[in-house]
Amino acid sequence: MAQTQSKETSDYNSRSVAIQVTGVRRQDLMHRSNYTVRVPYTSMSKAIQNIHRIGGKITSISVDSYGASSSDKEAAEQGVTYPQLQNKNPRLRERAMREIAKNRTEETIPQLMAILSAADVVYRRAAVQTLGVIGLDAVPSLAEQLVNSENDTVRASCAKALAAIALKYKEETFPAIALEALEKALRDTYPVVQISAVGALSTVGSPALPILQDALAMENLALQVAAIGALGSIGDTRAVEPLSALANNPDADPYIKESAESALSRLDQVSKMSQRNLV
Repeated sequence: MAQTQSKETSDYNSRSVAIQVTGVRRQDLMHRSNYTVRVPYTSMSKAIQNIHRIGGKITSISVDSYGASSSDKEAAEQGVTYPQLQNKNPRLRERAMREIAKNRTEETIPQLMAILSAADVVYRRAAVQTLGVIGLDAVPSLAEQLVNSENDTVRASCAKALAAIALKYKEETFPAIALEALEKALRDTYPVVQISAVGALSTVGSPALPILQDALAMENLALQVAAIGALGSIGDTRAVEPLSALANNPDADPYIKESAESALSRLDQVSKMSQRNLV
């Protein structure tokens, strides 16, 4: 028996997406570095990945809804461009984040991922926080792009979004795929990604302790100091041994020794505070 296509599916497939891109010089566009990519709505995720792969930055995304009503088109455009995430009023941005997370569709996460390369810092940070509100459903996309994106800003934003998820969903088990991606990010060539990964691991807490402990042996002074600080903040007494070893190592860099001593003091305070909260 022949199957008929529903109006909802037909309208969905009839949409096309206009992606505004900057930062890539194209020979077919002479010397212009700003251009528009038009693809079917259903191919948007793949197009975004290709743009990131060649180093492009997406400045905006809009939808043309052929065959849909004007109200449907307006709703579609609202869902993709998320203008309120750029609002200067933080309360309006926060409201938009909650609404986007509450009413998300299968395209919401790809749309937010696209914003992670935006030049507008406020817009980009709002997307990071919205992914944090969405939570564990966003982890696979964030982990994949943290490891594979060729865009430094996207990778750093992915690490920050994973930190936001860890902070908001403390009672949930932090996914292994995210821990593995953050561990790989410690060896990233971009320092901001490295430090952002340490920050995320610090937010994860005890499950990240082995990774942070391994980071102490990396030949990167800034990364070592960041890992030391993270170990001092997570409140896990298992961190006492590696931190003490550094603090008492006569051959260690003086700054490393001093950082380890400070971390031990902070760890003691955090541990005592945690014990008081349990009483």
